[in-house]
Amino acid sequence: MYQKDYLLFMIEQFGRLLRRIVSKIAGGDFDDASYEIEQIYRQYLGINSDLIPSFSYDSLMMLQSADPDTYHDRCITLADMLRLEGEIFAKNGGTDSARGRYHKALGVYLTIFLDEEAPASAEGYREHHAHIDTILEALAQLDAEAAEKNTGGAVPVPDEIQAKLDRFRAR
Repeated sequence: MYQKDYLLFMIEQFGRLLRRIVSKIAGGDFDDASYEIEQIYRQYLGINSDLIPSFSYDSLMMLQSADPDTYHDRCITLADMLRLEGEIFAKNGGTDSARGRYHKALGVYLTIFLDEEAPASAEGYREHHAHIDTILEALAQLDAEAAEKNTGGAVPVPDEIQAKLDRFRAR
């Protein structure tokens, strides 16, 4: 009973933290939002956000596999942080960094959503499915802004991620 209560408490705490980060991003407080994201990367996921560009989304997911019982939840948290960081970069004009974070977030989300071995609790991940469309819309916005400024054209989603996206939509 105590373990279940503790887990519920931790989930509530994490939900509050996510809402706070989203609120800070919406309010333009990108430095504080970035700091809180970095704390989640370091304390919960065991990675440093400065290293994220050096890793593929698969490698980042592999780093979360030390505890099989929390692997899927940690990967969803990783995808959430990548998505939120992408939003911060996009709002600050870091188009390439935003795309990189969004592509990695898509890769992580889709890998988890398509994982046949995901635990029964994965049903709770359905609320995250909407993030797929949010990321695709953000990527389309980045492409439109680049075309408008004549700073580049559309950058397609990497083929491997596109294949997963197609399988996800076919379900």
